[in-house]
Amino acid sequence: MADVADPFCANWTFPFATLPREGRTWLQTARRRTFGAFRASDRDHAGVDIIQPVTTPVLAISAGTVLKFQRNFTDKKNFETDALWVDHDTYVIRYGELRPGQSRNGSGKTWKVGDTMEQGQVIGQVGYVARDSQMLHFEMYWGDSTGNLSDRTNKIYKYVSGNKYQRRSDLLDPTEYVNLMARNSGF
Repeated sequence: MADVADPFCANWTFPFATLPREGRTWLQTARRRTFGAFRASDRDHAGVDIIQPVTTPVLAISAGTVLKFQRNFTDKKNFETDALWVDHDTYVIRYGELRPGQSRNGSGKTWKVGDTMEQGQVIGQVGYVARDSQMLHFEMYWGDSTGNLSDRTNKIYKYVSGNKYQRRSDLLDPTEYVNLMARNSGF
């Protein structure tokens, strides 16, 4: 998809107040931050990585409703991060690699299923995964499937090519959507 012409996301904004210092990190193939990049294990990257320093506030891309707050999203030894699953109308976004214990709603409490958020609201902070991995891991789903977003047995995807993502079948490539959000935010 060269350009996103989708009324459901036409007004979405970038999940940060600024672009990363390194530029559009979600397009950097050399660092394997792109959608579909090979991972050392037997899977391909199911999202894009937007690099920002640890503790940088993560913003809601649009109004939404929390579907799940996921502790221990990162499965790396000695590094813990959280994830937030949010229904943004038609699409489901997993904001991953969030700093543990810092994903809070407007009342200062940990997010729970059914909580709502407004566009631009701080929903968490960038977590620390490794020395060179401080980022928001951004995954996107169409929202027409059910079940866990991570599915190690799935090999069939409705909207993307390939079969090694280990995710739910309605996984989308978020690259052009992130580009749209950056443009919408003036970056």
